[in-house]
Amino acid sequence: MTERVAPPGVSGPQIEKLSHVVWSDPLWLAYNQITRENVLSYFCRSPFYDSSCNNELVRMQLDPQNQGGNLSFTPREERLLRGMQGLEFVPERPSNDSDLFIIRRQVRYSPEEAHVTNVYYVLHGSIYETPCFATVMLVRLLQSTNFLLSSLTELYDLENSSTPFGGGSKESASGSDLTLRLLMRAQSRSWDL
Repeated sequence: MTERVAPPGVSGPQIEKLSHVVWSDPLWLAYNQITRENVLSYFCRSPFYDSSCNNELVRMQLDPQNQGGNLSFTPREERLLRGMQGLEFVPERPSNDSDLFIIRRQVRYSPEEAHVTNVYYVLHGSIYETPCFATVMLVRLLQSTNFLLSSLTELYDLENSSTPFGGGSKESASGSDLTLRLLMRAQSRSWDL
């Protein structure tokens, strides 16, 4: 397996994580509706955008007078980006919901090969960075662990209670009684996973 080297001007794993940031520009949204053609113009205002990307080079090639202006994504821009190497931002086609747009940050190695490094989504004018798979799994694992610890604590409390089901002694509580009591308590609570 060969090690992949990033094209010149593209830094590798030093991408700053902004998963805690939600960005929007209400003034821009007051005068514009986001479409697939102009979603990059909106996105390039956000802290997620890297102005050293190939999209900026294409903008300067096509319209040198448009410095800092609109950044579109037409088939022509897409063809030009495919012929370059380096960092680029590519919007996905929106789903049936016209308020949702996906933007891939990717490093292009050849016209046929690009590696996605981040994914962002624009929903109702707000831009979010999607969390990585490891973060999602970590959160779910922590939630499962909390649920398991809560269950074990409940079981311990039920086992050590002196009056199971409101009467009797500790010795009269069988394993099935404890399980039934634990299930009844669990049903009365809302466990959020």
